[in-house]
Amino acid sequence: MSAADKNTLQVKTRLGAERGDAAAGKLVDNIQYYDVVHEHGLGRENELKAGTACTVFEYYDPQPGAFDAQDHIDRICKQDRQSMNTASIFDDIYWLHIQNITELHFRNLHPLPRPVGQASHSLDDEFHIGALVG
Repeated sequence: MSAADKNTLQVKTRLGAERGDAAAGKLVDNIQYYDVVHEHGLGRENELKAGTACTVFEYYDPQPGAFDAQDHIDRICKQDRQSMNTASIFDDIYWLHIQNITELHFRNLHPLPRPVGQASHSLDDEFHIGALVG
């Protein structure tokens, strides 16, 4: 990334923060690799290097309010997730949305939205797949 691109990204990020929108996103990943020594000598051996890599990307032409950063920042400031466990994550799942999305995907697969137990035989005949329920 050139210095000019870095400055442009900083300006866009600052302007987005002032509006309350996210102008850029980031992906953080833990990396590990071996630094291979091709000519082994006294005290020279392969070494495991570990660190963190970050990729920053810009959101191009997002709709206003599409990425509401303030909600995320407020949740971080509250520190509600200090004792996160599977039960607390399960309680936070928006089940109506999951049901609607599942129904939408099922409608695209099969024209009649029926529970899987009732539709498993027709799906097996239509798509030649194994039984979905035992």
